[in-house]
Amino acid sequence: CILLILLGTGSVFETKELSGISHYLEHMPFKGTKNYKKTKDLAYKFDSLGTETNAFTDREVTGYYIKISKTFSTEGLKILKDLVINPLLRKNDIEQERNVILEEYRKGLDDSEHILDELLHNTLFKGHQLSNSVIGTEKSIKNIQAKNIRKYHKEHYVLSNMSLVVIGNYPNKIHDDIKQY
Repeated sequence: CILLILLGTGSVFETKELSGISHYLEHMPFKGTKNYKKTKDLAYKFDSLGTETNAFTDREVTGYYIKISKTFSTEGLKILKDLVINPLLRKNDIEQERNVILEEYRKGLDDSEHILDELLHNTLFKGHQLSNSVIGTEKSIKNIQAKNIRKYHKEHYVLSNMSLVVIGNYPNKIHDDIKQY
């Protein structure tokens, strides 16, 4: 089954100074959570359960998903909750991830599809938040600090701003698990 948490946050909710913060924050849970302190702990857990896990950010939504056997759906739900609710957001991890995000930004400058998407949104929505870049600018990525990411997480990663989607062959008990977690 696939377990997906969607958050109503993306580039349209950002200021120019913090452009790209939704995308930056999307990366951070995979650096460590309350229950999985290190990247390798999470990777081991994902591998041991045979999961496929990823996240994405767009202009109006950020999502985290786990594709997992229905046998392990309860464990998948626990992990997904931990990723979204309990990322550690350590300053050192945030600083290290900055280089990854800057490299991703630079790769986008060589991707014609990315460039066209940016130009289209800048032209059609000039002066509107829909023109904001999802990844941000080189300047904004360099200026985003740990305190900004923690504050953004606290404001946007709240239950009232989340939707849970369950797709595929899942056990009936998942309804009880959802209420519990």
